[in-house]
Amino acid sequence: MTPTDLDHVGFAVNDASRTLRDLYQRGVLLPVAGEEDEGFRYVIGGRQIRDRGIRIELLDPNRSRDSFLAHYLQEHGEGAHHITFMVDDLDATLAALHRADIAVTRVDLSYPPWREAFIHPRSGLGTVVQIASSVHTYPFGCDHHHTGNATDMPHRQTGHNRHWWRQALGYTTAPAVAKTVTAVELGVAGPAVARTVFSSVLGGRETISTRTGVTSYVWPSGTIEVAPATPPQVNMLYIGGSENDVEGPGFALGHTKFVAGDPR
Repeated sequence: MTPTDLDHVGFAVNDASRTLRDLYQRGVLLPVAGEEDEGFRYVIGGRQIRDRGIRIELLDPNRSRDSFLAHYLQEHGEGAHHITFMVDDLDATLAALHRADIAVTRVDLSYPPWREAFIHPRSGLGTVVQIASSVHTYPFGCDHHHTGNATDMPHRQTGHNRHWWRQALGYTTAPAVAKTVTAVELGVAGPAVARTVFSSVLGGRETISTRTGVTSYVWPSGTIEVAPATPPQVNMLYIGGSENDVEGPGFALGHTKFVAGDPR
């Protein structure tokens, strides 16, 4: 993995089992890892093109009625919940955010297989941004039949039942073609904050479209396209950019759309 990369978009959903089966059949989420933790569970997909593509993660409250995720769903409904960057040196990244006067919260540096911190959406970015590091990496491709040790992948210290999603997937028919999520359209309240975080701190290559004036930040695995929006949030994910992808009708997951093609 490169020193800093756009890793995945996490979606808050009411039932991760049901949504997993839907996205799996669409070829958008081919799972490689997951686990249960206090108040939530998750499953995350793999990259079908090595070092290219934004992973999709699903999180649900796992029957909890009083967890942070349950409250989020009650207030906002289903849709994109956070964007995650993986970095080699989380301590250095946090220091850079501090120098840039970007506040972080829920910092946990205690467990090398999953160290994390969060930038709150009130920073002006419009969505939660998770900054994480791990001594492990996710396997390449769709490896839901993988029989190795789940703790050889990024995992939480308090996680358990790390294969719950296999039972949820069951005998669901595999998609004919795996699709690659290449870009995220992010509506923000503070474009200057986006430039500081995504370019200055996280090293995204800034480009501005001569046709639309939209600013994008590019990492090896994907792109964030930034535009002012009310309310600020992740609005859209783009599927495309590979000879193995197929054009097709878009669909929505809660308030977030998936569309075929590349960003503007």
